Amino acid sequence: MKHSLLLSWLLLAIPSIGISQTDSVRNYSQASYFFQPSALPLPKGTLLYNNYYLLVNSVQYSLTGNLIAAGGFSLSPVSAPSLFARIQYSVPVTDKIHIGLTASYYRLSYDSPRRSHLFIPQILLTSGTPMSHGTFGMGLVRGNYWFTDFDGNWLFNLPDQIRMTTSLSYSRQVWRQFHLVTQNHYFKGNNRIGQSEVVVFSLGAKYVLGKSAFKAGILKFYYPKGTAVRFSVAYPVASYSLTIR
Repeated sequence: MKHSLLLSWLLLAIPSIGISQTDSVRNYSQASYFFQPSALPLPKGTLLYNNYYLLVNSVQYSLTGNLIAAGGFSLSPVSAPSLFARIQYSVPVTDKIHIGLTASYYRLSYDSPRRSHLFIPQILLTSGTPMSHGTFGMGLVRGNYWFTDFDGNWLFNLPDQIRMTTSLSYSRQVWRQFHLVTQNHYFKGNNRIGQSEVVVFSLGAKYVLGKSAFKAGILKFYYPKGTAVRFSVAYPVASYSLTIR
């Protein structure tokens, strides 16, 4: 559970959900992936609530038609909950192409709060409409998070292993209220010993019901060139989104 929650935060647990201001759809989760932001803007005054694994809660608010602020927290661990904050600015290139700049800060409190934090700035390019769209992202990973197994056999600082990230995400309405969702990341870094890579694949579906959206899928976390350890693990993805206004 510890590592699954970390992945929730690391992959941007607050999805940047967007609809163009001329769109009549009132459920603004139509354009979301599992975690990764899109560059689609939200109409001014839009407020959304998001929940992951029943433990990670967040809200996001559209300050203007181009500027989104988001924040959230995890209910575990209770003594020192993880916190999250993100700011994003998006501009249209054409009616169906948007570019966004986003910066996210995470305080991950599984270790000492002083050393458990991540900062991830990204540039995003989204093409399509809320019902069918794809997003390419590039960014950096900075901060400190000491990743270990439960027995303490290995230990490394995650940002020392992965310094850059690229992503490719896609969502499409396939039948009535059902949407196909996939989100994929490639993290890369260099250290004193050699090159390190982390690959993340995900595939699942989203069901839209009124102002609510339910997402479920499988996320595959693959660490093929780890300096300290090599492993592959899969996690279920489960989330809920509500358009409050």
